[in-house]
Amino acid sequence: MNQVFGGVALGLVIHVPNGFICFFLAENFLEKPTAFGVPLGALLLFFWLMRAIQENKSSGQQSTSTRRSVNAGFSPSTESIPLAGEVNDSVVTFSASAMKTAGGRTIFSFTIKLNETGTFFVAAGQLRSGRLSREYYGVTQVTGSRGEAISGTVNSPGFSSGKWAIGAYRSIPDIKLT
Repeated sequence: MNQVFGGVALGLVIHVPNGFICFFLAENFLEKPTAFGVPLGALLLFFWLMRAIQENKSSGQQSTSTRRSVNAGFSPSTESIPLAGEVNDSVVTFSASAMKTAGGRTIFSFTIKLNETGTFFVAAGQLRSGRLSREYYGVTQVTGSRGEAISGTVNSPGFSSGKWAIGAYRSIPDIKLT
C-alpha cells in the first residue's frame, strides 16, 4: 500500500511514500535547536537563501560587465584580420593580442613569434577598409632572432568604436593607412 503523508516543517511540504517514521524524524531533526538557539531547519533555510542571493548577485555582475563591453562600441578583432602591407604568418606569428582603453589612450598588448631574424614594426589601431586609421594607430619596433617569442605593447590615441587590428611590418612605409 502506497500512502502519502504530508506535513509542514519550516514552510516546506514533505511528501514521503509510506514514510511516517521518515516524516517524524525529518520534522523532529529540523526543529531541534542548534547551539545558537535557532532550529536547524531555519538555519539551513537561511544558508540556502543566502547562497541563492549570492549566486544571483555574481551572475548579475557577470552579465553587467558583458553588457558594458558590448555597449562600448567595439567589435572583437584579432591579429587574424589581414592588413595591407603586413608580413604573413611565415615571417611573424601572433600568438596573442588584446586591447584596452585608459586615460584617452588605447593600449594594445601582443605576443609574437619570429620565424625570421630581423627588425619588425608592430602596428595596431582602428581598422578601416583593411588598413589602419591615420588618426588612431600606433607603432612599436621589435628586434629578435628566429624562434624568439616577444611580448610588447603599442599605444595609440584613444578611440571608442569600430574594429581594431594589429599586424607586423618590415618597415614603417609598409604600413598602409586610411
